[in-house]
Amino acid sequence: MKQIVVWDPTGEHPDGDIVDGNRVNVLVARKAVLLPVDPDLLKHHGAGGWVKRAWGKGVAYDALATRHGCPMVMHAERDRTTVHWCARVAPEPSGQPLGRIRLAVGSGQVDTIAAGIRSDESPIIVEKLGETDKWGGWTVGGKVRFTSHLSGFVGFSLYGTLGSCRVLWAAVSQTK
Repeated sequence: MKQIVVWDPTGEHPDGDIVDGNRVNVLVARKAVLLPVDPDLLKHHGAGGWVKRAWGKGVAYDALATRHGCPMVMHAERDRTTVHWCARVAPEPSGQPLGRIRLAVGSGQVDTIAAGIRSDESPIIVEKLGETDKWGGWTVGGKVRFTSHLSGFVGFSLYGTLGSCRVLWAAVSQTK
């Protein structure tokens, strides 16, 4: 399966590089972040097949109030039933990182179609992530089952609570 480079901390491979075979193994060994991708979807729309958004110094969440944040829009095909996601979370300089986060459909976004996602995975629990990596954060993610009666622009967001940390960037991709 083809993979798309979401983040290569060495900078050797830019975001959006399509890789497969041994190159995937090399990138994973050096802690690059990859998502499965269907290269055909990249040809259909500027936001088709995968999308990544970055938020500079990051989006802060509330530690107590659950909310949607980090909005993303991707053109999704109704016959592709898997959405993969990842996000980069960094702790604040002070405080104890805590909270939960997961991918959600951001149905409140303008001009997006109705869609649903279902996951058998639990939300990411920040307290269980352990020590930060050598770049000062954590990369989290998963995959969800996608359903929609239509192909079109689907709003996604990261849903949850986060205390003393921020989301720096997030990405989604779609495959069969």
